[in-house]
Parts: sequence; C-alpha cells; structure tokens
Amino acid sequence: MAMANPLLQIALGQQDFSQDHQLHLILYLDQEYAGTRKNQEIVQNPKLDQEFGKTLVNDWPIYDGPDPSKANIVARARGHHIQTCRDFGGQWFLSCSIVFLTDSCFPGSTLVVTGMIEQGSYKGEWAIVGGTGKFNLARGAIFYDFEK
Repeated sequence: MAMANPLLQIALGQQDFSQDHQLHLILYLDQEYAGTRKNQEIVQNPKLDQEFGKTLVNDWPIYDGPDPSKANIVARARGHHIQTCRDFGGQWFLSCSIVFLTDSCFPGSTLVVTGMIEQGSYKGEWAIVGGTGKFNLARGAIFYDFEK
C-alpha cells in the first residue's frame, strides 16, 4: 500500500477588504521518484559536486487522506525544485503553485508556495506568498512532515 508523503498542514490567512480569514487544512502530497507513478523529472543536471544546480520539475498530486488508493486528489503541486547548496547535505529550493482541482472545495484556486527542503531533515516550513481565486492575496505557511 502506497502512502502519500509528506503530511502538509496548510495554515493561511486570506486578506479581503473587510476582514482576515484563517483556514487550516491537512493534506498529503505524493512525491514519486520512479516507476509508473513518477511525478517529477530532472530537466537539468550539470553534474557538479553535491548535485549543485540539479533542477527538477514536479507535478505532485495532493490527497485528502494518507492512502492514495482510498483518498481523493484535491490539488496538484506544480513547479520546480533546484539543488542550491554546495555544502554537504544540501538544500533544495522549491517554488510551486498548488492548483486546486475544479471538483474540489476551492475549484481552480491556487496557492503560490516557496521555501527550502533540507536534505536529511524530515520537517520544515514553506511560505505561502500569494494565491488566486478563493485564495486571492493569501499569506501563511505550509508545515510539512515526511515522517507521518
């Protein structure tokens, strides 16, 4: 049984002209490196030390539950991640849009996300720096946990 990873906890405030709104979602991202469900691809690999400069594009499905065979895809994380650190251990810079599907609770809305993924670290945080549709002018954070 495949498990979607990581657990994503999305906490955001949405600005409109009258008041702030807060929303907390728990979703599951499925990152597959190989096989029939592969959902990312290397587009540049300069073959430098520590994989510096290696660039991948991603189209990761995001589910409403931990088991992809039983959960619904509610969004997709579409973007890229780049190895941006020459030091041992490495860091990946992530930039993507989380695009909610038309049959989800937030049809066609997006969240613009950016942040770092530390190699060897299983927990972290990405910034929500904007959005469209129901998330117009969104701001907040995504807390991820690869161990759940």
